[in-house]
Amino acid sequence: MRGPDGFLAVAVAWFLACGAGAAPPSPADDAAPDADVAAPEEPDDAPVEAGEDLLGDAEEAPDVPRTCEEVLGKGQCASDGACAAWTVCLGVGGCEEPPCWGLCEDYPGTCLPRTLPEVCDRDEDCGEDAVCVDRGAGGEVAPVGLCRKRPSADACHDDGHCPTGQRCAGEVSCGLDAPCLGPEYPGRCHAPPEAGRCFEDSDCPPGQRCAGTAWCAFDDADCAGDVAGTCTAASGCVTDADCAGSPDGGFCVGAFQCREDAHCAFPDREGFCAPAPGLRRCWQQDHCGGDWVCRSALLCPPGTLCLTTGEAHPGVCGELPAPGEGVALTLDTNQVQRNVPFHAVVVNQGPVPIFLDPCFVAVVQFRDDQGQWSESWIPEARHPACEEGGTLPLWPLPPASGTAATFSVDVPGTYRVQVPYRVGCEQGVERTEARCKSDALAATTLAFEVF
Repeated sequence: MRGPDGFLAVAVAWFLACGAGAAPPSPADDAAPDADVAAPEEPDDAPVEAGEDLLGDAEEAPDVPRTCEEVLGKGQCASDGACAAWTVCLGVGGCEEPPCWGLCEDYPGTCLPRTLPEVCDRDEDCGEDAVCVDRGAGGEVAPVGLCRKRPSADACHDDGHCPTGQRCAGEVSCGLDAPCLGPEYPGRCHAPPEAGRCFEDSDCPPGQRCAGTAWCAFDDADCAGDVAGTCTAASGCVTDADCAGSPDGGFCVGAFQCREDAHCAFPDREGFCAPAPGLRRCWQQDHCGGDWVCRSALLCPPGTLCLTTGEAHPGVCGELPAPGEGVALTLDTNQVQRNVPFHAVVVNQGPVPIFLDPCFVAVVQFRDDQGQWSESWIPEARHPACEEGGTLPLWPLPPASGTAATFSVDVPGTYRVQVPYRVGCEQGVERTEARCKSDALAATTLAFEVF
């Protein structure tokens, strides 16, 4: 498995279940992502101003797109109707003065695999067209999974979704060894390739990477089948200069360098090269200036199925999501009984990753006789480092990903579950030192009775 930013993962014990200097692009270029279009000269260039028409004068150029849907590229969306049945349009959001971007009244979203608020222990719990996505393991409590839709019977998010003798290849997955800033995306089950060939980097000797794999899109019925690649010398990047002349593009994304005044949970590591995102677009947070964030980007690492089938696309520099926007928090039961375990399920349906504290992800709050809410139950099986004083970064939950927390309450009364989160946070730095665009946010369930 691999994650889009290559960072070392954080286990949440109880919780985890499953080219600067070139001219700006023309209006027509901005209507669809173009790998040959350079970024704006000013790195802190503001996002699209309210009412700004990136497409020029439509009366003088009749062939220029006239609707939001015509402007958006593959994988982008303004509604669920633009997405395949196994995906959902996530991250669509309004701005203070529409249009938010080009001809779009709202910020565009991304078609992403649909995660259901249904807990599971195995694939059979999820029905024929879905699998149980395990959020990882750690601590003392067995992980609880969530059901996620998939496009075909051979699509997978990890090796456990494949028949015996096959494994999952080409996926973008988050887990213990790869927290993700970009959305997760399925791969395909394959038997190990023949000697000297590869489907992904793990098929290659240390220090090499897999290149040239030809993937079939999930909706391409005429494709003859995936073709394995070959192992080549590994190459990475730390700065954009490292990507000069790269066939993958001139922007370095996903690299991590710990700042000098911080304690970091993992060592510096290289990223990978990607095309220039285009005017007022972005692959990651630092491509947007000021208080703006990179909304609804789908950044796929080299060799993954979502990249080679054309689904990857830049995001849009735009406003921070409103508090609670896109963060769905529900219970898996309508009746909570005393001493009977229940699950609080959180799914990120917003345009950007939300950041959770791995040592304080959720809490059940009790309402006292004065109507005040007080913190009561916190899951006991947290990541061991929380008790030992170890260094842990904030845990990012990408758009379309979710997880579940298990609780059991032994006193009748009125309760609610709350999940505190942050937005636009620095990666890898110890959670108590991380800098965020917005913090002190929370998603909260409605009050419920325990009897």
